[in-house]
Formats: sequence, structure tokens, C-alpha cells
Amino acid sequence: ASQKIADQLTQLEEQLATAEAALEDALLRIPNPPDEDIPVGGAEANRSIRTWAPTGHPGIPADGSAPATAPAPEHDAVAERLGIFDLERGAKVAGAAFPAYRADGAALIRALINLFLDTHVRENGFTEIWPPILVNEASARGTGQIPDKEDQMYVVGRDGFYLAPTAEVPVTNLHRDEILEGAQLPIRYAAYTPCFRREAGAAGRETRGILRLHQFDKVEMVSFERPEDSRAALEWLTERAEILLQRLELPYRVLLMATGDMGFVQMRKYDLEVWAAGS
Repeated sequence: ASQKIADQLTQLEEQLATAEAALEDALLRIPNPPDEDIPVGGAEANRSIRTWAPTGHPGIPADGSAPATAPAPEHDAVAERLGIFDLERGAKVAGAAFPAYRADGAALIRALINLFLDTHVRENGFTEIWPPILVNEASARGTGQIPDKEDQMYVVGRDGFYLAPTAEVPVTNLHRDEILEGAQLPIRYAAYTPCFRREAGAAGRETRGILRLHQFDKVEMVSFERPEDSRAALEWLTERAEILLQRLELPYRVLLMATGDMGFVQMRKYDLEVWAAGS
């Protein structure tokens, strides 16, 4: 009788584990509700809320159409003439959408990374983090990449790791499963990582040069905030990014993203789009 009860208990525990896993998966697929003023629709519903251009530039029209500037060559043609990146040899080493930067191109990337990190740390009070770029499944789930964007992530199958698609994943997970006291907040981190994404371009969309890549470099800002302070913090972080673009004298617009163009973990999202005359 006792063996029968033990067998039944084992069976019930297995059924419970299966049900709990199914429930967790279902809950992880429920998106955060967007703010009430977020435009409803896809990319066509994104709303331009402000633009900026340096003195002497005609500015970016709010509708995203081309400014009244003289025709400019494509960026890949300029890069080829200057010899600052090599798409052909990068593809030989890894595949399409993996460029090899060289000479001034490599130096420019390094200089921009240093500028962004130094500004965030010295002027904005961030703590610099140099995180792992391989993350485990728990980390990928912690920031919503799994299950929402799992098909876009590179997987190191033998060891169960994922290549980070953005520094947001390892940096945010530094405090996973921790309780942060209100007196500790805000906690602000800035981090540089190479980023890896399987989908380099949108379906059916042809891209040239280095506009969309499988591997690219990014400096990320992460701020842990009280829930009631999150909206103000997002506006502050956006301003910090805008200041960098203004120092580089790059014309841009700020888009409030529509519901269908946001990740399902986001309740509000801004995109900063820089105008590239030649694309």
C-alpha cells in the first residue's frame, strides 16, 4: 500500500511540474499593457514627437521625409573609398552581415564607445559595467528575450548559453532575484558590449552596408527605479542619449513607438532615428 501511495505521489508531482511549467510559459507570453497615450498600430502609427538638427542643417520633417539637402553617396560607397570597413572579408570569416572594420573605421568605433561611456560615467553618474556577453536561459527570460525573441538569439547549444542581443540582458540580470530597497535607488549602470542578433534585416527588406547586422556594438544605459519614478527616468535617459547625438552634430528625430512596434515587455518606448543623407 505504501509503495502504491509513493508511486501515485510521484505521478502527481510530475503532473504538477508539467502544469506549473505550462502556466509559467503562458504568463511569460502576456505583454505589459502600454501607456494610455501610446499610438495603436504598426510602424506606420509611430509618432514623431520632436526633431533636432545642428545650425545650418535644414532639419528633419516631422513625417520622416528627406530634408532638403543635396544628394549624398551611399554610406557603403563612402566606406569603400575610405577603406574603413570590409564587408567581403568579414563575410569570408563569418558570413553576410558580419563586417570587418579596419584603420580609421575601427578607431572611430573605439572612440565613440569611449565618448559614450566617459560621458555617462563622468557627467551622468552611471557606474560602468563590463558584463559577460554569454548569458544563461534564466537571464534571457528575466528581460523577456525568451520567449518573445528567442528565435532572434544565437544559441551555444552544447553549454546552454545565449549570445547577448543587447547589454540590457546581462546588466539588468545583475540584480535578478534581489530585493532592492527604495533608499538604494536609483541604481544606474552604463555598459558596452558587442551585440548579436540572428535577424539582421526585416523580412523582405534589402539592406546595404552596415545598416542592419548580425553583430554590432552598443553602449547601453540601465536604471533601476521606483515604479512611480519610471516615466521621469525614461525621459531623463532619452535626454542623455540625445545630448550625445547633439554633441556629434547628428540630426535626428524622436519617435514614440506604436503598440505593434514595441517589444512585449515595454509599456513605453522611444526610438532615436539619425538622418543619414545617403543611407
